[in-house]
Amino acid sequence: MSFSLLELADGFQAYAHSGMEARFIYQEIFEDHSYVLPELPKAPLIVDVGANIGLFCIYAKRAYPEARVMAFEPAPESLRALRLNLELHRLDEVTVHPFCLGSERNDRASFAYYPRLPGNSTLCPEEQVPFKARLSELLGKTLTTSLFTPRQLTVRVERLSHVLADTEPTDADIDLVKVDVEGAELDVLGGIDDRDWPRIRNLVVEVADTSGKLCAIETLLHDRGFTVSSAPTTFMDQGLPFYYLTATRG
Repeated sequence: MSFSLLELADGFQAYAHSGMEARFIYQEIFEDHSYVLPELPKAPLIVDVGANIGLFCIYAKRAYPEARVMAFEPAPESLRALRLNLELHRLDEVTVHPFCLGSERNDRASFAYYPRLPGNSTLCPEEQVPFKARLSELLGKTLTTSLFTPRQLTVRVERLSHVLADTEPTDADIDLVKVDVEGAELDVLGGIDDRDWPRIRNLVVEVADTSGKLCAIETLLHDRGFTVSSAPTTFMDQGLPFYYLTATRG
């Protein structure tokens, strides 16, 4: 699929293969400030799980120019756009990992990639059913079916703790973990070993509250010593159960 260099706002450009979605994500992150960044050290370590085309990486680096970012994105087309955007915005200290995170290592996981809606691509396509049903009401069944027609990819999955063991000192703080993985949030958190949880200072997680998932994540993080809050997203139709969850240690 071809890329375009888009003007997402006055003075802000980014490469993307879905202009509609890129503008939506730009508004979500840069205008609505949906991911509220906590107060972090001057040079924090940030883990971006579900980096897509890199808009959150850019947002985080603008807030903390000396941050080191570990960005995880498995879809080849989104990965290419991510690398182009990091170069375009001259961002250094961003390490790109071309795979998913989950609770178990897997070299051949099935991944539903949506070329017309790449930010919704997922290891858990069944989690998209309520979203697709509501979009069908709003946009019509034909358009929604087109947006959610997947290209099936085979991707690699690693555990976050295994990646950290290979790349970071064992006593280094992880100042922020951002998770936006379209239904696989609990699986990502399941890839963090007991020894690594005390290192994590803050999390921001986008959650689609299907099958009690929001409560399960809140309980998990409470049990790990975090103060947790969540609120419905403001950018989605109110008929959809999307939430932003923030967790701070202490």
